[in-house]
Amino acid sequence: MMKMKIYKFLMIFLAIGIIACEEDEKGLTNATIPLPDNIEVDLRITQDNTGLVTMIPTGEGANSFSIDFGDDSEALESINVGDVVEHTYEEGVYQAEITAFNISGESASVTREVIVSFNAPENLE
Repeated sequence: MMKMKIYKFLMIFLAIGIIACEEDEKGLTNATIPLPDNIEVDLRITQDNTGLVTMIPTGEGANSFSIDFGDDSEALESINVGDVVEHTYEEGVYQAEITAFNISGESASVTREVIVSFNAPENLE
């Protein structure tokens, strides 16, 4: 009889533990991990008529980035924090989209204008 009471107690204790664990897991959502914020890109545009642009994406809470250059070229999908990206543009105005991802894979994006202008030819006769 004493063994039955101990088994019942253990079964109840085990059931409570399982239910409590399931509720804890339900409480852990991506909502506790904030979306990346203050997303920016440092643009360095060369003035030597090559169209070379250096980009350094930044963002609070960002784990990685992707960049759509806005010129119909293939986007870069996985850029680590602190990486420097170089891209060559033709002369023109482009809308580059920088997407920052947090550790859970959620994202936020910004669009920045990239203006690439070449110097006019000099010393023409």
